[in-house]
Amino acid sequence: MKDHGGNFPGTYSEIRSLKGIGDYTAAAIGSICFNLTYPVMDGNVLRFISRLSGITGSIDLPAIKKKILELAINQIDHRNPGDFNQAMMEFGAMVCTPSNPDCLNCPFRKKCIAFKNNTVDEIPVRNTKTTVRHRYIHYLVLTINNHGKEYIYLNKRTGNDIWKNLYDFPCIERSPDKNKDHLSEDEFNFLLSSASPKFQEASGQFVHLLTHQQLHARFYRFHSDKMINLPYVLVPLKDVHKYPIPKLIDRYLSENFKVQ
Repeated sequence: MKDHGGNFPGTYSEIRSLKGIGDYTAAAIGSICFNLTYPVMDGNVLRFISRLSGITGSIDLPAIKKKILELAINQIDHRNPGDFNQAMMEFGAMVCTPSNPDCLNCPFRKKCIAFKNNTVDEIPVRNTKTTVRHRYIHYLVLTINNHGKEYIYLNKRTGNDIWKNLYDFPCIERSPDKNKDHLSEDEFNFLLSSASPKFQEASGQFVHLLTHQQLHARFYRFHSDKMINLPYVLVPLKDVHKYPIPKLIDRYLSENFKVQ
């Protein structure tokens, strides 16, 4: 709003300069929305090009990533860069997968150096093994019915953690050594203050993967037919998708609420 007059910028450098947007997101937005010829570099693309070109250097090294980027720049479709980028990402996700890739049905099999050399399982090479942090989150899902209108409480995430400035639900997080498979409804009392909504149900476990984290989430649904004053964001249930929410929360809402 301040720097671009309310208009989303249409050049790669301007998009890249926006807070929270890196090379990958800038390339995706630029190519799909503005027809800019900047290839995306995600794990799927790095893996596909590494195998296709027989690159045996570690993709963790800047020089190798630069080499792969140059190969992608030479191949990108200048007429349809957005389609090209989406196809590259989908191909890596559906055909040239990390394990058990579908090489027999791959249209690039005859050109793929890794396939010719029988090194598909050895490429891409990585220097380091990523340590995955497991987190156990128990969400309070509180709905309110007020004069026939349904509301739900959201929690705006702040601090230096995942999903900063996005909205999820109030939650209790437990360390792996202290986590319980299920929490009792009484354990949410400190989030609910003096309110006593009716407990309805607990969900099964939702597993959500991030780059270096694996989230194990359960959702505990409460309901009240009267307004409750809590230090969270109360929004109409029908408007919940107007708020920026993580994919995990979107998945839960889509499976449990009729919201648009």
